[in-house]
Amino acid sequence: QIQAGRHERALARFTEQQQHWEDIRNATAQKTGRSKEDLVVTRSEEHRERVEVMELLDRAVPDEAKSGNHSWYHSLRGDGTRYVQIGNMFSGLHLPIKTQKENYEHELVRKPVLAELANSRNISARGRRTWRDDEYLQARLRRYHKRMEELTPGKLELHDTLELEARQIMEALPEAGLPLEPLREIESILDKAEDAPAEGSSLGGEPDVEQPEPPQAGPHLEMSSSKLQYHVRVGELSTQHIRLRSTGTAAVGYEWVLSSAPCCFQESVLPDDPTQHFTCSQTRGRIAPGEETTTLFSFVSTMPGTFASSWRLQTYPKLVEPAAELQLHGTATEDDLLLERRQNLRVDLFKDQILHQVEEMIEDAVQSVKLQVPPPPDLSLQVVQERVFEEANAAQGLYYSLHAWGRFAELKIQANELKDRFMPPELDTGTPLPAAPERQLRGRRPIRKVCVTPAMPPTFTRELG
Repeated sequence: QIQAGRHERALARFTEQQQHWEDIRNATAQKTGRSKEDLVVTRSEEHRERVEVMELLDRAVPDEAKSGNHSWYHSLRGDGTRYVQIGNMFSGLHLPIKTQKENYEHELVRKPVLAELANSRNISARGRRTWRDDEYLQARLRRYHKRMEELTPGKLELHDTLELEARQIMEALPEAGLPLEPLREIESILDKAEDAPAEGSSLGGEPDVEQPEPPQAGPHLEMSSSKLQYHVRVGELSTQHIRLRSTGTAAVGYEWVLSSAPCCFQESVLPDDPTQHFTCSQTRGRIAPGEETTTLFSFVSTMPGTFASSWRLQTYPKLVEPAAELQLHGTATEDDLLLERRQNLRVDLFKDQILHQVEEMIEDAVQSVKLQVPPPPDLSLQVVQERVFEEANAAQGLYYSLHAWGRFAELKIQANELKDRFMPPELDTGTPLPAAPERQLRGRRPIRKVCVTPAMPPTFTRELG
């Protein structure tokens, strides 16, 4: 019943409001001593007339006349837009002007107040000049009068209005000269169809149709869901809705209130986050019995993470069965900001690994080559003699002299002769044992240093005899 009478109540409220404005006009005219048509409230409706005339005149004027010398520019561009400079040439300001309106709907509005104003207008008697008396406007209207009539063939004048009148069809048909028998036959067929049992139901029984549940006594609300989950990217807005339906017999006023989340740890000293990631579009409202409403909840975050919120429903009067709290859970993700740096690091490590492997292979190949033992120094040269002698006797602080080197060389020869004469030869112990194989180690193999033993300088011995 409430839904069926909604339109009648709206029309009744509209009629009541119109009568209220009419009473205000009459009272104002009586106090000021002026007619209702001369009041500012009434003459404000002339704005509709002016907008209508200017719009129709703009449609009647051809594009060549609007553009002037820039018609060729519009034909090239094809969008009907040109830029008019504002100020001097150094201002850098331009105003875009379009010769065509996009997504514009033409409409005519005729109100009884405007009709009364047009009927009571008498400009010549009052001698008052208005915007209609402009010479430039009158010239343009005379020039494009035929084109304006072609554009609006069924245009209503300002004093004409369309009024709807509702009458019973039984009274309207005889006046129009139409018979009533076909209408009565249709009504009888419809009555028989309503009384006939529905298909799929048992004979003589009621049709198998779900009957709506009877409303519960008192205030009752039914919520479509008690949990909403969001999964968005950082900076994106996601919206979901909750539907509330009144299943009781009383009208309920409601308000969504954000629940304060209690701290789970007493030792926590982190500050509260003042950012509101969840928002409600309509926090308050009123639901009549049998009606339903929708509330939008939005989630957005400027930083990645997981967020939660809880909203409770406060009603007046209080519900017989309290509604559960609405739990909101949102997750905001963003792209991996360090992905490119990690990829570059992986490529660099791979290149370094390849480089070290190649270096090890080259070093192994170089170390596997058997090098010749460098020949001993040529002691026949005086420069070589001096260097070897000073390196061998650096701890004693001795210096090289050619006479001393010669004496030491003679002593060495004599000592070798004595050794060959009196010492027995070394015994042959057989084939030497093979050396143990070297262990295969990873990494860089150490380079063996070749030590060259310098020739011992001759020493002086005293002969006892």
